[in-house]
Amino acid sequence: MSWRQFHSNSNNKSLWIDRKTEVHTRFMALFFFVGVGLILVVGSKTLVSWIAISRIAALIAVVSSFIPIKFFPIIYRVRKELKVIFTICALTPMLTSLLLLTNYIFISDVNIESYKVVSIESHPNDDIFKVNLENDTYKEFRQIRSFSYYDYSHEPDSAHYKTGKGVFSFKVVRKAYLTPNQ
Repeated sequence: MSWRQFHSNSNNKSLWIDRKTEVHTRFMALFFFVGVGLILVVGSKTLVSWIAISRIAALIAVVSSFIPIKFFPIIYRVRKELKVIFTICALTPMLTSLLLLTNYIFISDVNIESYKVVSIESHPNDDIFKVNLENDTYKEFRQIRSFSYYDYSHEPDSAHYKTGKGVFSFKVVRKAYLTPNQ
């Protein structure tokens, strides 16, 4: 049976669309998980609040919902509800993560900032400790103030951050390290 004969049969048309839907659903799931993973990894090193990142994602979702349906594959023209799911679940996380990744990779004005460690927050049964810096610097960014006990066996005196300004003017922390008391 040739492809034309297979496709011309009405029962096979729905089967063909269901198989295409399955392939596109897999791509949507892949884009979703890769996008969310990159947002978590790169977003934690970008000095922007999570609320601002979610606003950027909402803006991307709204803008991408206005993409005409003719630019989508045939499956999204047949089943219009898939366009909405594709836009929200696949395009939005992927485009947001690409925006943050571009900002992280292309930085300028690289400098090293040093801050005195005021106190250390640690919890029993936890392998990570958080440092509190002078003047409450980076107080809202817990990820860059967290360090592992396995990497530092000494009492820290100061924290150093290698920062830069990204392409989209978001400040990025490339490296964070502690220095011991003298």
